Amino acid sequence: MKSTKYLSHLSMYIVLNIVVTKFIGVTTPIARISFSFVVLGVSGLLHGSLFTAIVAVSADLIRSILWPSGPYFWGFTFTAGCVGLLYGLFHKKEGNDLRKWIIIVVLIKSLVLHLGMNTYWLSILQQQPFWALIKVRVFKEVVMIPLQIAVNLYLLPKIGNQMKGMTQ
Repeated sequence: MKSTKYLSHLSMYIVLNIVVTKFIGVTTPIARISFSFVVLGVSGLLHGSLFTAIVAVSADLIRSILWPSGPYFWGFTFTAGCVGLLYGLFHKKEGNDLRKWIIIVVLIKSLVLHLGMNTYWLSILQQQPFWALIKVRVFKEVVMIPLQIAVNLYLLPKIGNQMKGMTQ
């Protein structure tokens, strides 16, 4: 790894992701609603794809060990890593370029990874038809897509400007 500062940032984002997801979010058997996307967005903006993928995968594994909500399934960890890679596309983006990438990343994450992959993983685990689960999960994404875009558009430029010096 790069340095002690790098590792401390990595640890901070992992802990923030866990806290925001576990203690501020809401988890049901078929959906999880949390603001962990803000943590991953800031991580991706400041540190890039690989760093943010490590944060997402590590947080998912630690959360699965400390607070299991059923049997561990590797598919959700894989999806978390893909989400981290996606949020890393924000790295070093500013202005209109950042705004465009926020919308693209949230749409891909919500429609392909959460609605597609996670629903598929749930259909395997719960032995229910994919289309039966997706009907219920689509409502969550319809609500969360505009919320995530709005929150990211508001917070990421502000947080990114404030924290730029920390990553040097």
